Formats: sequence, structure tokens, C-alpha cells
Amino acid sequence: MKYNTKIVTAYYEQCGLPTPIFEYKFHKDRKWKLDIAFPAERVAVEVQGGLFVRGRHTQGAALLKEYEKLNELAQMGWRIIYVQPKDVTLQSTVDMIRRAMVWRFELQDSMKGVDVDAVMFLAGMYQGLSCRIP
Repeated sequence: MKYNTKIVTAYYEQCGLPTPIFEYKFHKDRKWKLDIAFPAERVAVEVQGGLFVRGRHTQGAALLKEYEKLNELAQMGWRIIYVQPKDVTLQSTVDMIRRAMVWRFELQDSMKGVDVDAVMFLAGMYQGLSCRIP
């Protein structure tokens, strides 16, 4: 981790964001973690380091594992923001986080009386059903 969590937390709170959780374990069965998470809003920031020095996020096997994690997050209703370590405390990153949070709240408003988490859960139940190509 190439950023100071105390500085990031203070900056995000100063910008009016909720307090972030670092290295958030989001899955009950897997050891997957999110770099920076806002669980109540289901918004996360994934910090992609080592992109230009053949780091983990540029290697085939590691990328496949990352895709598996990200696909699971999508099925769970999470929105993910991708940044480099140098961008964690930029205003543009805060703006992206805000927009992702607003989307979730707008979805909840448009579905008044409907439990959005329950809808996401039910949608996830159908992922195991097999389909036939016509």
C-alpha cells in the first residue's frame, strides 16, 4: 500500500465522504479484500499499482484472479473506481466516488419500498442456472 490511510481518511472526510474502510473483506468464503471500501454504499476504490513495472496487475494469472473478484463484486451490486496510488487523494477521485454513491441512492429512490439489497441477492441466486443456446 503506497498511501497513508490516515491521510486518505482525513481527506475523504473533509470532502464530505463517509469514513472509508481499508482492506475490507467483502466475501464470506473468499479471502478477497477491497483496497478502500464504503460498504453501506457498496462503492469501492481499487488501487492499481505497478502498472508500468510489470507488477501484479499486469500479469496474466493475477489478472484472471482479479477478474474473478471483480465479477463477484458486480454480481453483489458493488461499483468500483480504479485509480493509481498517486490518484487516491485527487479531487477527481473524490468526484468519481460521489457519483458512484449518488447512483446507488438514485436507484434506491427509484425503487421506493423495494429492498435493493434483496433484489441484488435474488439476482445472484439465478447466476447458477444453466442456459441453452437456441
